[in-house]
Amino acid sequence: MMAGSYSAFANPTEEDLNVLKGCTDTEVKKVNDFLKSKGKRTFESLDDVQVLAVSKQVVAGMNYLFKLKVDEETECKVKIFKALPCNGGAVTVQEDNITL
Repeated sequence: MMAGSYSAFANPTEEDLNVLKGCTDTEVKKVNDFLKSKGKRTFESLDDVQVLAVSKQVVAGMNYLFKLKVDEETECKVKIFKALPCNGGAVTVQEDNITL
């Protein structure tokens, strides 16, 4: 991986999945709102989606780009930022970085 760039997409590790599961209901709602605005199926919880792959970028924390499969017809990419522990360690969905 080049400095400042995202890694290649790979199978998610347990640590990656734990970051995704760390999303609050408010963060999950951001993804569902995006899907709904595109006329796509939404989901109850992140347990209802399949994680296809993840790419990561080290910043002042970590950016994760998750490829999610919501149903047979819907896949999306969701960018999640995890702050450093010294900055609270919050996990947030970057609303402007959700794509189909």
